[in-house]
Amino acid sequence: MNPRLTGLVILIFLIWTLFYINVITKSSAGSRPSTPSPGGQHHWIEEESQPSLAQRSQNNEEENNYRRFLRKQFDASEKSYQEYRRRRREFVGADPAKVNPWPPARVMYFWDYFLPAFSCPYTIQRIGALGDGGKWVCGMELFDTVKTTDEKPEESFPNKDRPCIIYSFGVATESSFEAEFLERTDCEIWAYDASVDRMGNQVTTPHPRVHFNKVYIQPKGNATLGSLMKQNGHQWIDFLKMDIESGEFDVMEQILNEFQILPWGQLHIEIHGDEKGELFPKVYKMWESFEDKGLRPFKNEINHWPCVRARLNPIYNEYSFINTKGPSRLLPNL
Repeated sequence: MNPRLTGLVILIFLIWTLFYINVITKSSAGSRPSTPSPGGQHHWIEEESQPSLAQRSQNNEEENNYRRFLRKQFDASEKSYQEYRRRRREFVGADPAKVNPWPPARVMYFWDYFLPAFSCPYTIQRIGALGDGGKWVCGMELFDTVKTTDEKPEESFPNKDRPCIIYSFGVATESSFEAEFLERTDCEIWAYDASVDRMGNQVTTPHPRVHFNKVYIQPKGNATLGSLMKQNGHQWIDFLKMDIESGEFDVMEQILNEFQILPWGQLHIEIHGDEKGELFPKVYKMWESFEDKGLRPFKNEINHWPCVRARLNPIYNEYSFINTKGPSRLLPNL
């Protein structure tokens, strides 16, 4: 064979080999042939690309760093809160009944003894109506059904497969808090109030995720939180909302005695003081019991209705608490 012709054939063969390796082989690397069709032809099916070992290790490390950051935030908040609690106890002294919470010539008033001195390490969002009815929630992004790409996955938190549960005591005619949860999340709501026949107009009923019952909780009624949870098949509540018009003292005393570890992640409660300050010892005792059980206040909001309508002191205050014990979604799973 002519040497020039032989060289040309070899060159063409090499070019074809390089083309096959770099183009055809790589283009089909993520594909696999399906079962032959009746006509004997194969259809190529694209396989989902899997993250490499290095990528998985990097993602795991980022999640671990995020959890460690959250734990440091919680630990720093707890240390700061314990210092605040020590100073408050020192200021109040051994007998809260001796405190005048509405002094005529001092700047330390009723609610100044009950500050929301714990920090929520997530976003704090007001859920529900502006004004009476809305509540401040820590970490709403963990419960939103629609998540943005820059949000951390729920795998960073315990009980991600557990359904979101809300208990609401004292519904009356205002249900904007529950309505926004229904709109933004997959949470189910169990509401209890024997003084009304249904939820407020903000919630359209019947609703597949709303369970309303004309029931009072003890001591005014026969049910307890534990009996209701057992009846509903629940072991944990994500949000407990309570607005029962000064009944919170007796109800919470019963609940605190019923549970060693409080079975909720966040508590949203309106606490009712009084014009003369006679309820201050009751509020102080309940607050101390909350703290002993691991509840930490992260937000409050004065209800100005008594001030505007009745020309009274600001005797009502809405509080939001994080439970630092138990399997809360807010607590990093370390």
